[in-house]
Amino acid sequence: MNRLPDLSVIIVSYNVAALLEECLLSVLEREPDEFLVEIIVVDNASHDGSATLVRQKFPQCRLIENKHNYGFPRGCNQGLKVAKGRYLFFLNPDARLEPDALRKLVIFMENHPQAGIGGPQLRYPDGSLQPNRRRFPSRRLAFIESTILQRYAPFKNLKALRHFYCEDRPADQTQEVDWLVGAAFLVRRAVTNQIGGLDERFFMYSEELDFCHRAKTQGWECWYLPEAVVTHQEGRSSAQDLPQRHINFQTSKVSYYRKHSGWLYAEILRLFLLATYLFQFLEESAKLLLRHKPSLRRERLSLIRQVLASGLRPYHSPYPPSAAELEVCLISAEYPPQPGGVGDYTDRLAETLAELCGVQVLTGLETSPAGRSAGRSAERPFTILRRKSNKWNWACLPEIAQFLERRPTGAVIIQYQTGAYRMHPAINFLPLYLRWRLGPNCPVVATTFHDLLLPYLFPKAGPVRRWVNQLLLRSSDRAIVTNPEDYQTALEWGAAPEKLSLIPIGSNITPVTSTTKTRAEVRQGWGLTEKEFVIGYFGLLNRSKGVDTLLESLAQLRDEPGGEKWRLVIIGGEIGQTDPTNQPYAYEIERLITRLKLEKIIIRTGHLSNPATSQAFSGLDVVALPFRDGASFRRGSLLAPLVHGLPVVTTASPHLTSPNSPLEKKYANIRAKLQLLSGKTVYLVEPENSQALALALRHLQSNPELLTALAQNALELSQHFGWDAIANDLLKVLLGGRVSTLAEVQRQTVGSEGRQN
Repeated sequence: MNRLPDLSVIIVSYNVAALLEECLLSVLEREPDEFLVEIIVVDNASHDGSATLVRQKFPQCRLIENKHNYGFPRGCNQGLKVAKGRYLFFLNPDARLEPDALRKLVIFMENHPQAGIGGPQLRYPDGSLQPNRRRFPSRRLAFIESTILQRYAPFKNLKALRHFYCEDRPADQTQEVDWLVGAAFLVRRAVTNQIGGLDERFFMYSEELDFCHRAKTQGWECWYLPEAVVTHQEGRSSAQDLPQRHINFQTSKVSYYRKHSGWLYAEILRLFLLATYLFQFLEESAKLLLRHKPSLRRERLSLIRQVLASGLRPYHSPYPPSAAELEVCLISAEYPPQPGGVGDYTDRLAETLAELCGVQVLTGLETSPAGRSAGRSAERPFTILRRKSNKWNWACLPEIAQFLERRPTGAVIIQYQTGAYRMHPAINFLPLYLRWRLGPNCPVVATTFHDLLLPYLFPKAGPVRRWVNQLLLRSSDRAIVTNPEDYQTALEWGAAPEKLSLIPIGSNITPVTSTTKTRAEVRQGWGLTEKEFVIGYFGLLNRSKGVDTLLESLAQLRDEPGGEKWRLVIIGGEIGQTDPTNQPYAYEIERLITRLKLEKIIIRTGHLSNPATSQAFSGLDVVALPFRDGASFRRGSLLAPLVHGLPVVTTASPHLTSPNSPLEKKYANIRAKLQLLSGKTVYLVEPENSQALALALRHLQSNPELLTALAQNALELSQHFGWDAIANDLLKVLLGGRVSTLAEVQRQTVGSEGRQN
């Protein structure tokens, strides 16, 4: 078994081939013997032969070639995505390691578990000190540091500036600092797992300040180690384009304050900085009129014109991210261990997406209903962030915006079901609020509508409820529905066809590949044998699911000759928290069971884990799901037995689409999925008709060939609802259709047009 590297050295390079060669040689020469090191070079479309140099002279390095200059943070994140080390060392190509620098940094981090970031002492090539320690800048300092004011008294020797540069502390002592200049710094993998990578809204400069700020906010420490030395030829890459260097520096400065101090303060700062450049323009123009070093004045005037023309507006990459680079935030009011199909869907989707891109789940406080364990049974491959409240009122909007400001996110997907958000309309305004609050930094906002058929969930919903749902539908950058009925409804509500997509949900219960119990053993655990015909019901108790119809059918079957063989196993049967009518309905079901005297032929499993649910399915003969509004792809409780190859009796939907409808023609690729409604895959009966349901169950019990055919067709249908396909379709929507197959996503190089060697 190959050992994973301890340390990943990530170098982002642009047109500095000679310096890059020196840098790589220093890393290879200074590589610590006791640590396994990998080197990753990200070349940002250099045209000086840098990539060729790495391929030919340093074949042991992993090379990522970009066709465009994506900027320093994005390049670092590209390296981060493929890095396997426990520690990540971000190193500029114009830097050179001195003896033992890497080893000393790693050993310090090993001995200080709370240290998330560590940096060496930087020196100029002549051996003089290059200050790289910093304290976090104050708002006031933003108007002085690195502006024209810093030239003049009383600002030049301002105490706040000396404090910012840590000049009040000796440079030869190991010390905790607020942040370090990003020419060379070591990061613990646990830090990036928690806060993500560098913010790609910065092209260059201030990204390390922002990163350290986010890390410190989460309780990590940042340390300066003078005994580890790195020589740095400062600014060799950025010096190739001085006007752009000024633009990048000041734009990033404004972006940092926009992110951490608000848009109003940042806008004032942006206008002030432009005013300083305007002052310099007038100053240089006057000197040119006096013929004082005219060539220098013209050069500076050209630089200042370019800065003023830029407006110091926020940086936006013209190159959209690849699937592997994308960071996705799923927002769901419902999430495990809270019972509910939308929460389970979100968890499974996040788990699958995490194999392809970065994923965060933003949800409410963790609740632990009876029978459900608090927390997850295993560590999730994505980040779960919980709000301080389960109330999704107007206060949640600035809270979500603040989260997105602080953690780089390329796309937000709202998992929308009205009841999950306690019927409050605030979440419906989230896309509009984020555009107003985040402005040009707003990520793509998509919404997955898990149900648009309001009368079924909320028969008393008035016109305001419909209006706010239409608002969310129209204001989302992408709208996703889970079934053909909702697709048609969305079009009727005015959704733009070009931003509307149909992506059916998958089963929240994955079939277990190895079982600890046989079918006979599962039945034995219920006190049953093969003599009984076992009907299964799966899911939460909800009036829309027609459990009362099923109970009435069961009573009819029991009262017939030979009725002693019938049994009903209710798997789950919990009370969902998103619909206030669930509890009264549960009481109604209990009374009905008592009145019909069904207690002795009903078995309740209560909440089961996913593997236990899958195993319980093996003990069933058929599953009955008599939905009041008919079968639909939005029903996870329907898809779960189908993917297990179980025959299903369910109800015909009044919202059927004909085979020749515009919807099915538009989505010819999912025509096979729509065959669910034809009766070939499930046995369809009329809704709210207990006699028809009893007749169907009786017919299936006496027709083993039909049971087998339905089971086989169910398995064929379920292949269209795999989570890999769902994740791929979702990425295709978020990325504008560039990703066509899951295999393409998995093969896709890090970088939207990059190549790896």
